[in-house]
Amino acid sequence: MPLLRSAHVSLAAWSSAIILLAACGGGESSGPPPDTTPRVTSVAVAPSTVTLTVGDQSQLNATVSVTNGAATSVAWSSSTPAVATVSAAGQVAGVAVGSATITATSTVDATKSASATVTVNPRPAVSAVSVSPGTASVAVGATATLTASVTAVGGAATTVVWTSSAPTIASVSTSGVVTGVAPGAATITATSTFDATKSALASVTVTPPPPSVASVTVTAPSNTLVVGATLALTANVSAAGGAATTVTWAASNTAVATVSAAGVVTGVAPGTVTVTATSTFDNTRSGSVALTVTPPPSVQSVTVSSPEPALIVGTSTQLTATVTASGGAPTTVNWSSSSTAIATVSASGQVTAVAPGTATITATSTFDATKTASVSVRVDAAASVLSISVGPASLTLQVGNQGQLTATVTVGNNASKQVTWSTSNAAIATVDQTGKVTAVAAGTATITAAAQADATKVATAGVSVTAPAFPSSAQVQAGADSQFSPNSVDIAVGGTVSWVFGPLAHNVTFQGGTGVPSGIGNTSSQTVSRTFGTAGSFQYTCTLHSGMDGTVVVH
Repeated sequence: MPLLRSAHVSLAAWSSAIILLAACGGGESSGPPPDTTPRVTSVAVAPSTVTLTVGDQSQLNATVSVTNGAATSVAWSSSTPAVATVSAAGQVAGVAVGSATITATSTVDATKSASATVTVNPRPAVSAVSVSPGTASVAVGATATLTASVTAVGGAATTVVWTSSAPTIASVSTSGVVTGVAPGAATITATSTFDATKSALASVTVTPPPPSVASVTVTAPSNTLVVGATLALTANVSAAGGAATTVTWAASNTAVATVSAAGVVTGVAPGTVTVTATSTFDNTRSGSVALTVTPPPSVQSVTVSSPEPALIVGTSTQLTATVTASGGAPTTVNWSSSSTAIATVSASGQVTAVAPGTATITATSTFDATKTASVSVRVDAAASVLSISVGPASLTLQVGNQGQLTATVTVGNNASKQVTWSTSNAAIATVDQTGKVTAVAAGTATITAAAQADATKVATAGVSVTAPAFPSSAQVQAGADSQFSPNSVDIAVGGTVSWVFGPLAHNVTFQGGTGVPSGIGNTSSQTVSRTFGTAGSFQYTCTLHSGMDGTVVVH
């Protein structure tokens, strides 16, 4: 076992002790003394490789393995101090581009050392920017592409920002594409995004565009015109460099429409036609528009209909005029009365009875006054209702059902035969204004029809509403599809429901509540019944199959 350094026992003292023991017959020797010499067993350096840029630093660490308390200190050295230096503490500094080996050597045993390889790269930098071509000429509206070359080291970015000294003359995109905007000269600059002090220039001359026609478009105020009418078209010519903006006009079918040298179209006959404008400078550039020529406007006929051939003094009715027209002719009419002292008519055709007699109401086309239609209206002094009856005289309905009543009104003159329907008890039965009766609840009600012309003239019908009858039994199939069919049944109080089970086992489990019968356990291939003595809604389910449920409603 190695001796501790703190014991301070010398090799000479050990030798004297051994000689003394031998002279005194102290017994047999125990062998050579243990090795207490301090030793270094190994040296390691971490990290083993380092990459730096010129001017940067990095820390290396040395680990020394020793025995018998040997010192763990090391001496650092660089194989190429001109590339990389190392401090006494292992701090490496990049000096110049290249590679060097950094070594840590034990101060106790110079044969024990370890190394790390250091690579020194140049610092990122841009040395130059160039633009090609250095001069360029581009016409207005045309483009030219400039290319920037950036000389860089150390991974510096080689991208540039493009700018124009005169964007109103020549603009430049982010990719160096120059577009001519107006005649003149501009300087295009490419500036390094890494080092704004590095840039290059290109001189760009923008020349006027060569004469050219880019496009021809035709616009029309309308896409239709009638026979004999005219329509002025407009040709829009997009031209550059002083190219002529004039056009020649042509119609695809002159039997339908013709077009003048100024672009004025004249309708000749009904049909469709395409009118084209072609550039006189470049006949490959043209534009067109499709037009429809319609017949000239005309009114063929006017008809008038009246819901009431006769009126009572003070009442009104609405007349309807129907105008058959073509070619876009208006379908409006002017109304007139042959005798406003008997009947007047409004601008919308509403006739009002003024005094007994007969008047002629006329509708005249506003487009063609030769086209008219008339209707004779008789005006009576007062309404005369002789009798009213309702049939059938009585109705018997179940709750939820409907029945139809009909009112017959006998009048002595032109009195209205319309009636107003009402019910004595809407909770039992309701009636709409067509006489349709709806049963609401069990009981009786009286339905009344009153003449609108004379409310003193009425007739009635009795309505008896009965509750619906429910069966005393029902059957439910417990199907192989894991469904109860039907899943809801209605029965009368005291009735019975039978569940028919097939080969697949099911059960019937009722939810709790008053009057709930006992459930049916797992059952197959038989029919099982349950009697319901209490009114209510009873829900049940099959616990063997999820979603298999049903309801029994007892009335």
